[in-house]
Amino acid sequence: MKGKATNTARTALVRAFLLLILFAASSGLLYAAFGSHFDTAGRWLSRHFGYAGVFFFVLLVDTFIVPATADIVFFFTGGWNPYLLVSVISLASIAGGWCGFLIGGSLTHLRWVQEMTAYYREKGDRLIWHYGAWAVALAAFTPVPYSTISWIAGMLSVSPKKYLAASLLRIPRFAIYYLVMRGGIAAVETFF
Repeated sequence: MKGKATNTARTALVRAFLLLILFAASSGLLYAAFGSHFDTAGRWLSRHFGYAGVFFFVLLVDTFIVPATADIVFFFTGGWNPYLLVSVISLASIAGGWCGFLIGGSLTHLRWVQEMTAYYREKGDRLIWHYGAWAVALAAFTPVPYSTISWIAGMLSVSPKKYLAASLLRIPRFAIYYLVMRGGIAAVETFF
């Protein structure tokens, strides 16, 4: 029986590794093909649709696992009301992460996803229940990919309350990043 469990664990690890390679290759190809278009799309949305465009752009970036970050919005929204901008970006980011969390949670009902994560769930459920929200908190506050962590948190059944509480760290994160980026931009403009 122990040998069968070991083989199942190896198979799950191989599948997970292959899926990770496929995801990395796909992301690399998407970035190579469309990387500059994310910036262009963000600029176009903010110019033509204002705060609603920024909200939609950030919502999409933080819902789906794409090679872009919500932070690029700060580069083309100079002169906007900083309180409103940070509020819109924060709300859109939290909503996008929640959508990713729900998508991840819905994927766990697929048989192949259950098989791939069975080993990790068996060994990690206790850790995830106790510490899973800390991973979300880290991703919410740092450059760790928030959308990816949101999907994983959903797949691993992190408590929705803990997930949302940890996601609130997006608010101070965007406020701090705004101040740092605006300060850096102002310094460059002053220098040159």
